[in-house]
Amino acid sequence: RATDVPHLARLAREHADLTELPTNLSFATCDERTLPAEDHSFDYVVSWSAFEHIADPTAVLREIRRILTPDGVLFIQLWPFYDSAHGTHLVDWFPDGFAQYRHTDEEIARTLRASDDQVMGAEMLEAYRTLNRITADDLHGALRRAGLRTAKLALRADAVHLPDEVSHLPFSRIGISGIKLLAIPAAEPEPQPAGVEAAGAAAQIPTERG
Repeated sequence: RATDVPHLARLAREHADLTELPTNLSFATCDERTLPAEDHSFDYVVSWSAFEHIADPTAVLREIRRILTPDGVLFIQLWPFYDSAHGTHLVDWFPDGFAQYRHTDEEIARTLRASDDQVMGAEMLEAYRTLNRITADDLHGALRRAGLRTAKLALRADAVHLPDEVSHLPFSRIGISGIKLLAIPAAEPEPQPAGVEAAGAAAQIPTERG
């Protein structure tokens, strides 16, 4: 869908004290796996809270690798990872956390459908259902397959109470809630092994939620 430029201009006035958007700022719409840009045309690419929603992370990262200049830099922020306490993105409905393991999908759907704000409830239910369930290790693998090398890394880990339903899961999955990283083009992309699915799609842990 088209970018709501007037809305962005209002936000710029309210939060950045800008009377107007920069004249050299332009917008383009991409599809799920391709970016509308020429090869090696960007020095910087920034992704904020997007990669947990992207259906094929490796394909998108390959596109980012394609449009980066040889000395370009990719910044990724991802929060929250699916297996972490609020990985459902539904903290307003399940503030105690780990709803994806403590409740069935049917229970989660009923709770959101009973929201006072029906539109928001429906939007967040769709967002929950389409999460790719990527992990930190999945993201690392996707970056390497796309020909990107991580140069700087910061993991986010929060102190959380662990209910019985998640106590058997690896700490690396339930303990890492988010990530920030800088990646740069590697010399050569790693070959993708035969039969490898999109990151996150084939590596989901059974939830044992019934």
